[in-house]
Amino acid sequence: MAKRNIVEAAGRCLKEKSDLALLFKAAIRKVHDIDRINYERGRGKTFPIQWTRAIWRVLYLREHAPDAMERNDADLFAKCIMRNMEIFVEDGNYAIAFMQSVRMFLYLLRFRIKEQSFLSYTTSSYKKLFKDIINCLEKAQEHYRRGFRRRVAQNIRAAEYMKQIEKYMSYEGEGDIIIYERGLFPEDDN
Repeated sequence: MAKRNIVEAAGRCLKEKSDLALLFKAAIRKVHDIDRINYERGRGKTFPIQWTRAIWRVLYLREHAPDAMERNDADLFAKCIMRNMEIFVEDGNYAIAFMQSVRMFLYLLRFRIKEQSFLSYTTSSYKKLFKDIINCLEKAQEHYRRGFRRRVAQNIRAAEYMKQIEKYMSYEGEGDIIIYERGLFPEDDN
């Protein structure tokens, strides 16, 4: 079984807090490896999609997942995902990996259950992060509207995610974060 499949399976299967903490630590090591590679190459390599999916799924599926994550790790994941989105926008790549990154950011907001000040819009660095993510989503919507085959569903999803981010950034979000209507985990649609 390929490593990427193992990572995705972990995002679906792990339940115990200690196992989730181990997954988060392994993901942080991956972030540091990517940072080192990017420094050496001078080009942005993104956080792999299978890790992105594993993290957001764990945060979605496991009620106690935020308790298994450290604040520094949550901050690093948020910055990593922002960097992913910026690279995708720069490359004009709004395919599956872009939306998975948006989804991971949304589920990272669950860390507020543990620490309410996480990604607080009152902090200037976090305010910039939210604005940058919304800017990336606006560019994605632009891309979907003017593309060769107008992608109505993706444009609607980007708008829904943007609405949710805007609500949650000011602690006004309520209920579950929307998972695309066609299915719980729609990997095959862009």
